[in-house]
Amino acid sequence: MDNFNKEQIYFCKYCNKECKSLNSLKQHEIRCKYNSNHITCCGQHKSRKGLHLGYKWITNDIEQKFVKETELQFYFDLGWKLGVSNIFKQKISKVLTGKSIGKALTIEKENERKQKISNAMKGNKNWIFNKTRGNGKKGRYKNIFCDSSWELAFLVYHIEHNLYIERCKDKFEYIWNNKKHIYIPDFKTDEGIIEIKGRKTKQSEEKHKQFPNIKIIDSSLIKPYIEYVQKKYGNEYWKYLYENNG
Repeated sequence: MDNFNKEQIYFCKYCNKECKSLNSLKQHEIRCKYNSNHITCCGQHKSRKGLHLGYKWITNDIEQKFVKETELQFYFDLGWKLGVSNIFKQKISKVLTGKSIGKALTIEKENERKQKISNAMKGNKNWIFNKTRGNGKKGRYKNIFCDSSWELAFLVYHIEHNLYIERCKDKFEYIWNNKKHIYIPDFKTDEGIIEIKGRKTKQSEEKHKQFPNIKIIDSSLIKPYIEYVQKKYGNEYWKYLYENNG
C-alpha cells in the first residue's frame, strides 16, 4: 500500500498546471490553450474514447503528435507513421507498474467507482433502447420479445409449425454462493419449460442442476431451428423477421 501514498506530481510545460499522472499530463498538454498546437474541437461528434474525429496520433519513434487527418501526408513524407511510439508506451507501463489493481488505483476507490455507476443508472430508462442492439440480436417478433437470434429461431419454428409456445413468466428461486437468486426461463412449450443457453458458466450449471426438469437447448440442439429460419429467411434472418413481424 506504500506505493499509493508516494504519488508523483507532474506539471504542464505550457501553463504549469498540476497533474497527478503522466497520462493526465499528456492529455492536458495536447489540449492546453497555451500550447500553440493544441487540439481544437472539430465538430460536435466525438469518438467513444473521447478523441475528436478527424485527428490521428502519429509518431516518429521519439515523440508523438495528435494532428488533423488532412495533414497526415505531410508528416508521412517526413517519415512519421500512425500510432504512439514504443518508448512512450514503455514509459506509461513503467509508471503504472504496481499501481493498478483494477479500474481504480485502490480497492476502496474501485468500489466507490462502481457505486457511482450504480447510483447513476438507478432510474435511467435508456437501457430500454439496448433491446434492439447488440450481439444478442434482440428484438420483438409477434409481440414476443427475444433476447437473442437463437431464441428468435426457436420461436419462429414453433409458430410456423403451429406448436404451442409463449414467454415463460414463472419465477424459480435458486441458491448460488450462499445467496438467493431469481431465475426466469425463456419459453413454455408442449415439451415443457425451455431455456435457450449458448454460453455455460459455473452459475448457470449450478442453476440447471437445481431445476433438472427445465429443458436446456444448447448450441447443438438449436441447430435445426437455426437451419430452418436461415433456409427460409437468409443467414441474417433476424433483420428480416424483426422488421417484418406483423
